[in-house]
Amino acid sequence: MIKTSLYGLMSALTGALDMMSPQLAGHHRQVAYFMLRMGEQLKLKREELKDLVVAGLIHDIGALSADQLLAIIENEEISENDHGFRGAKFAEMFSTFSGIADIIKYHHHPWQDGAGAFFEGNPVPTGAHYINIADYVCSFMGVHGYTMEARKKLVARVQRNTPSRFEPGAAAAVAEMINKEYIWLDLKNNHYEESLESIIGDLTLDLDAIEEITLMFSKIIDFRSRFTARHSAGVARIAEALARLVGFSETECKLMLIAGYLHDIGKLAVSNDILEKTGSLDAKELDIIRSHTYYTYRLLEKIPNFETINTWAAYHHEKLDGTGYPFGLDARDLPCGSRIMAVADIATAILEDRPYRAGLNHEQTANIMNNLVASGAIDGNIVKILISNIERIDEIRIKTQSEADNLYENFYPPEFKNAY
Repeated sequence: MIKTSLYGLMSALTGALDMMSPQLAGHHRQVAYFMLRMGEQLKLKREELKDLVVAGLIHDIGALSADQLLAIIENEEISENDHGFRGAKFAEMFSTFSGIADIIKYHHHPWQDGAGAFFEGNPVPTGAHYINIADYVCSFMGVHGYTMEARKKLVARVQRNTPSRFEPGAAAAVAEMINKEYIWLDLKNNHYEESLESIIGDLTLDLDAIEEITLMFSKIIDFRSRFTARHSAGVARIAEALARLVGFSETECKLMLIAGYLHDIGKLAVSNDILEKTGSLDAKELDIIRSHTYYTYRLLEKIPNFETINTWAAYHHEKLDGTGYPFGLDARDLPCGSRIMAVADIATAILEDRPYRAGLNHEQTANIMNNLVASGAIDGNIVKILISNIERIDEIRIKTQSEADNLYENFYPPEFKNAY
């Protein structure tokens, strides 16, 4: 039975979030690292520190565009519609994260001379205030540098905003850390992987937990845009159904489902302007969109024991004749799982409604798929299985994507969906 480390998965997710905004590359891991060192300064217990490090790694998962990530560093006013509340909804999808959901939800809530211990009558975890100041510190230092002069400016700014914005104990800890040179050099040189792994590297996930967290990943990928809000869900379930019909074991079918959830994680490197363009893409835009499978591969290759999942997920635009991308692999290099994913991705795209066209019917879908087989692009045997079972498979897709639609519609307020 496959197992992997929570930190490995978190590294992939934070790497994907970093790709959304190169200006903030490394920000989530920096916040987690500073939270680790500040927690040590505050003499927090190890279990509490683990939760705060994980919260630091994913504190901005509710920000689903580069513009949002840049805007929220200092300016977003806390409300039930802000990225913290959205991030908490994502966290609640995964039982391992449910305990830190409120930390993520309130991580921009100011201390307000102690009144910030509550938000609209609900208690705010102290950990949220710790993440708040760690987030601010890393953002400030990223702009001003890591010199002693910059650190003194940071402490002065923090002190001016305490206790209105920052919790006094956390603010005092930051001031006490100013002379610990190694912390600031670690931040400057992005030297924090070993430290982060040392605190949460012993947390491992079994296959059921991996499925749960990758479902959360898929929602983060898809919910960036109303154009993509249900795509990964459809691909994952069609791929799982095809794998079962081909004769894969139950474990392999679950691996296929996970690969389907993650197959487009590299699209976090693609702007919404390109994802939502209804007209033809120009040459530059086409290069960018084609790069998403490369980024999927590079993100997933960092996760321990994900070799099979990565191969099935990242090769979904490779072709049997060697004309696909990003690696130009051919039939000799493409295992059955990769071939299934390619068929599932194409079939989902044809069958599902898009904002600029209705989904095609089963006969039209069969014709397109058979033409792709004839051209040497995809596996004819898998396509035969798809066509022979297309009514049942499409029922699965429709049910799955309807559930995804409902979740998306209830996930965000109308003004968010209209804006993005």
